[in-house]
Amino acid sequence: MSSLLFKDEANDELPFEENFIEQAEYIGRDRFLLLAAEHPREASIVKKLVGGGAKLLIGPRGCGKSTLMRKAYYGALDGMTCSPETSGVLS
Repeated sequence: MSSLLFKDEANDELPFEENFIEQAEYIGRDRFLLLAAEHPREASIVKKLVGGGAKLLIGPRGCGKSTLMRKAYYGALDGMTCSPETSGVLS
């Protein structure tokens, strides 16, 4: 495939193939945080995920399970706290 370049909203050039990656596991951190949408109850969900104990996320394919887990993970790395509001993930 040719290496066509397209521009995103931030005017950065991206390889054509990278525009079609949709799974949270395969997107880099900066691009993930730029593209991830927010859920109305996201703060409470992320807070519960970062808290202690085992968690089980259930839902159909593509509903955002991995996205929520990555937001919780990045929040824990950034703030080392259980509060997503202070971790910079949801800003």
